[in-house]
Amino acid sequence: GVIFGLTLVGVIIQTLAIAVVLGWYGASDEVSVTSGAMVGAFVGFGSAAATSLSHRLFAGHGLKVWLIEVGSDVLNATIVGAIIGLLS
Repeated sequence: GVIFGLTLVGVIIQTLAIAVVLGWYGASDEVSVTSGAMVGAFVGFGSAAATSLSHRLFAGHGLKVWLIEVGSDVLNATIVGAIIGLLS
């Protein structure tokens, strides 16, 4: 239960971060599905992919494991951004 609960908390925090960044973006430009997806991908890459790269490399897992591990995180953040952009 703890694993799934903390995973849910992490997803909610990441979703709120995407929504906040899109809110800032929307203050100066129109938010669309495309801009939402781009912001989601940027947040997903920054919060998941970039921060875990050194952990995977120092653990000796290599780039392939890193790509498998964070690929779905970046994709999910991209989808979340697109949905928020669609609803904005």
